[in-house]
Amino acid sequence: MFNLVKGEFLKLKRSSVFRISLLGSCIIPLLILMVLIKFALVDNVSTWDFAELFGQNITYLCIFFGLLLNMLIASYIFNREYKEHTIKAILTTQITKSEYFTSKIIVYIIWSLLLTLISLILVLLIGLVFHAPGLSAKLLAQSFMSVMLADFMLCLVSLLAVFITLLFKSIIPPIIIGMGISLGSMMILNDKFSIYYPTTSILYLFTSEKALIPTGFSPSITVAIVGSIAIISILLSWIYFKKTSVPL
Repeated sequence: MFNLVKGEFLKLKRSSVFRISLLGSCIIPLLILMVLIKFALVDNVSTWDFAELFGQNITYLCIFFGLLLNMLIASYIFNREYKEHTIKAILTTQITKSEYFTSKIIVYIIWSLLLTLISLILVLLIGLVFHAPGLSAKLLAQSFMSVMLADFMLCLVSLLAVFITLLFKSIIPPIIIGMGISLGSMMILNDKFSIYYPTTSILYLFTSEKALIPTGFSPSITVAIVGSIAIISILLSWIYFKKTSVPL
């Protein structure tokens, strides 16, 4: 299994999509930077403190970009073998479908968490450049855990892209669905039903802005929603992948 995961990352080193995803991890810090520049040059007001910077990072991740980027990564990892016509050759070796499928999921999650870590580091650097107050080891540790756990839960929700990719053998449908879910996040945010929406529910679980959380929210709701989506997506993907013959 370790060799399979290692091989996947070696292939990613030569992939343009991996380099593009690294640029994608800069989108949230860039938005935060633009807001801070506006504060400094136009509004002439003080900058956010570090708690607000890290809070905005999680908000942008959950509502705008996290799920869409994760679905792109998941769909690319599974679709590239079909697009490059290499899956048949891979599965004719001693590699089983179980090992192949599991290694892809592991690489997908590691890739996503790596991008989130890069984004957090860039936000930290931006805060230091703008002399944002309130940085402490405790706040940094809490923010790190929150954003990484939030992204991990977004990874579980984004497993839906795996089944869609296997079904259509294309990355376009997962991207369209990811865009739709992200737009829905913006529309339903702060609504009483948003506690049942996967991305906003994840945001409420990790946000430090308690006023943002609607009445009736419970962490168990988030766990149940995310867990259900992940289990159903994995089962559908595995059953379909296991029973469908691999095309030439």
